[in-house]
Amino acid sequence: MNESHREPTLNLNLARAYLAATIRGWRSAAGNRDGRNATHGIPTTQHRCARGFRSSAYDSIRSKPLVQTTGADLLAIIHTNGNCVATYLRRLHNLAVDLGLAPVPVLAKRACPTPKQKQKTITAESMGIIASEKNTERRAYY
Repeated sequence: MNESHREPTLNLNLARAYLAATIRGWRSAAGNRDGRNATHGIPTTQHRCARGFRSSAYDSIRSKPLVQTTGADLLAIIHTNGNCVATYLRRLHNLAVDLGLAPVPVLAKRACPTPKQKQKTITAESMGIIASEKNTERRAYY
């Protein structure tokens, strides 16, 4: 126990040596070679997730081992891309942790930023639609 406290770098290198036999990357977390995880979700969900992971947004971590990925890597992807990429990255990260492919979470749930919401505006066209609607329930809906 005292040795591990005194030599953290040595322990990190030992852990990497032990994990070298079973190193898995983000591609294996996503599933097979085409990025489709064949065991989770219905086929349409599998295809949608596969298409999302084939996006160029994930190129920086696609071939990187899970154990060498840092929270900064994931945050860089999240901040430079939109909500869709952030959502699929979070799903992929959770799947890797749940399946035991990643020994510890790379990014804590509280450290993951919330999705950005666009400001919704009422245009002149939508005001015209609201004014022309006779049904009060539908007008309230618009």
